Amino acid sequence: MNSDLGVSKTSLTQFKSATNTTNSSLTRSQKKLKTTIVWMLENIVKIYNAIEDNTRPIQLTSKRYSFNKFAKVSFELCLEISNKANYFAIWLRQLGPNSFNENVNTKYRIYADKDGKIVEISRSTYNFENQERLGYSLVLIEELLRSNGKLCLHCEIGIDCYNPIENLKNKYRKMFKNEEFTDCVIKIGDEIIKHIEIFWHKIVKYFIKCLNKMG
Repeated sequence: MNSDLGVSKTSLTQFKSATNTTNSSLTRSQKKLKTTIVWMLENIVKIYNAIEDNTRPIQLTSKRYSFNKFAKVSFELCLEISNKANYFAIWLRQLGPNSFNENVNTKYRIYADKDGKIVEISRSTYNFENQERLGYSLVLIEELLRSNGKLCLHCEIGIDCYNPIENLKNKYRKMFKNEEFTDCVIKIGDEIIKHIEIFWHKIVKYFIKCLNKMG
């Protein structure tokens, strides 16, 4: 949660104590993981009213969730509030598995439960998206809040643990490291050079060895 919120400590404490994230529906099938995150914000109206004099929007984040069997990646729901607008900005942030600010094709569906009615916010497509703002959407506040003023967000997430591109990188990295790449094979005496990446390094060492013997 952003430390520079421009709201009182009391309101933030109340908000934090009333915020809860739960997880359910975890399954694993053919290297695919699925889960559903539920984020209940009870004092969201108080927070909205408390930032009346704040000149910048504030961002709130849910508790971070990660899969036990794939800890390299984690997720958190994000909510941005501005006192100058009557809408919320909502999105899913993915951290990992390889780095930050990359394009990913994570499957997700973000929606709100408004008094038993499902309000769709965003869902994934077949296109790659920036992992920092998956499904970024602007939604009117009145369309999301329950009659008691609470906001209940749900996010269904599905990821594929098998990354063919990353596996290919690791495969070639291992080939280069073990000198298994035979695009260029040169034999000088009993010396065999199999790895073009270290060609000049080995050839120079070979000639230095020869010169030392001659000297």
